[in-house]
Amino acid sequence: MIEITGSIFEKYVNSTMSAIELVPEDKRDLVLWTNNFPAPEGEGEVEVKAMTPEELALDLFGAMTVFTRVATGQAVMGPELFDGVRAEREALASKTMKEIAAAGREKAKKAATMIDSLQESDLEREIPSPRGGMMTAREWSTVEFAHLIHHRGQLFWCLRACGIKPPKFI
Repeated sequence: MIEITGSIFEKYVNSTMSAIELVPEDKRDLVLWTNNFPAPEGEGEVEVKAMTPEELALDLFGAMTVFTRVATGQAVMGPELFDGVRAEREALASKTMKEIAAAGREKAKKAATMIDSLQESDLEREIPSPRGGMMTAREWSTVEFAHLIHHRGQLFWCLRACGIKPPKFI
């Protein structure tokens, strides 16, 4: 199991926010690919597209909200939590990419403090998984960090497609 410290989390998020700042405003809605897949019901097709840089930035921001609220016991997975995340995302969507990154850095600072304040008993507390079932807060922190890594890779791919060199890893 990977142990995530607040310091590592904040450094990683800040580096990712540096990448978000590099996205030109005219490329924030860039879709690098779309594809059609058979519909699950077997009738027709479903269009699937890559997340845009803006969607990636807003998703990372929302994931930090979910992570901190659930890991600290302030919220449980469910419609109320996700309605709040949607409202946060909608408010940020009117901001520039640099403003979204600044808000992400502030959120990361709070998340890092929260991560470092967790006691062993907090990390072992069972919380509902987003896909059903239960997991420990420690497992949840690992899942969320992997989520951050995944979207960071997508964001770097977007930057390279725009001819922009991504920032250092950390």
